[in-house]
Amino acid sequence: FSASLCEDSFDAVWIQWVIIYCSDDELINFLRESAKCLKPNGHIFLKDNILEQKDAEPIFDEMDRSVTRSREHLLKIFESSGLVVIEEVRQKNMPRYLFPIVTFVLKPVDQ
Repeated sequence: FSASLCEDSFDAVWIQWVIIYCSDDELINFLRESAKCLKPNGHIFLKDNILEQKDAEPIFDEMDRSVTRSREHLLKIFESSGLVVIEEVRQKNMPRYLFPIVTFVLKPVDQ
């Protein structure tokens, strides 16, 4: 999408179970473009599955062509995107056999 169409338009951008279909480079670009759509003091909410093991290599699922990343891997992507985490919430009461689900609240570094 083109951020030039939405520059300074939104208080929040909600991203849920989308990033699993992006390469790291695509995700960095997507987050940068999403940040351009934010009004001053706006936030990006990103909710997705994460790997629990620290510094785990991403897991690629051949069946649905998705990738699951570790928290640390995502933090590096956020940094490369010019974003900082201001809050992080783990979803409670999930079955143990599923990946943990975390919502990150992000804002541009320059805000």
